[in-house]
Amino acid sequence: MYIPQMSPMDWIMMLFYFCFIYFIFFVNLYFLLKINLSLNELKLNFFNYLNKW
Repeated sequence: MYIPQMSPMDWIMMLFYFCFIYFIFFVNLYFLLKINLSLNELKLNFFNYLNKW
């Protein structure tokens, strides 16, 4: 397994980057649950949005 030579700062930045992505992901999930949109509604909205284009 090849591990690239990276400085500690690069590893820290990478960790922050992944944490940031997961944070945004969970915040989005939280808001979706809060609004109580079902998956079917989401799919319908998505396809309607696509059809508009």
